[in-house]
Amino acid sequence: MNPLFSDKPGRRERHLKRKFKNRLFAEDARRVDQDMVNLAREQDDQELLAFSEAFQQVLKTIAELPGNVDSQIILDLKDRIDRLYEQVCGLGGDRTAEREGLARLHGAISQAIREGASTDPQALAKLDEEAQARELHWQLLDTPIVADLLFPDSPINPDELIATLLSQDADAFAVAMSMFDGAQRQVVLAQAKKLMEGKDDDMALNGARARVQYLEQLSADDAGSAPAH
Repeated sequence: MNPLFSDKPGRRERHLKRKFKNRLFAEDARRVDQDMVNLAREQDDQELLAFSEAFQQVLKTIAELPGNVDSQIILDLKDRIDRLYEQVCGLGGDRTAEREGLARLHGAISQAIREGASTDPQALAKLDEEAQARELHWQLLDTPIVADLLFPDSPINPDELIATLLSQDADAFAVAMSMFDGAQRQVVLAQAKKLMEGKDDDMALNGARARVQYLEQLSADDAGSAPAH
């Protein structure tokens, strides 16, 4: 009997869903039963609870800030909000409200930092660079595979990385590959080709073969854009 998965699972249940009957994974890894799903769901719920408590603590800290606050406290708050935003992107359910709330808090904190640096052109330029980098980073986090891979306690084991990547749809795979540089993509390509050896007759893996072809094109593009020596 097939296990029942949540409609919007958290990161651990989501990874089990990726592996279930997926022939890119080792035979024992693709065997997923309801007990495993229930345990993963429980762990995801525990992570959601811990996130909610940390989020409320940040709100409480901000509400209790004095009029004149040390700049380091503001920077520490920004870092906490950054980490919470990275975490919320991988949680189960609809977390739109939490993401929007964290984005607003981050905007308010960032504005306070900019006001403190208003007379320092170099500091302002650095803040602009950080804002652009953060915007790109948050866009990447919209893709669940990215949120799962970047999470410090990721459920994706290193030996499952290639199978996990090749299991993504075309858009998610392209986003994930944008996190890797040319040399890293070469390693992924070599390992992906090795994983696909002997699977030529498996029509269910046509998507994975398309991902490999996309990687080959990326590799060719990387080689074409490399500076001549």
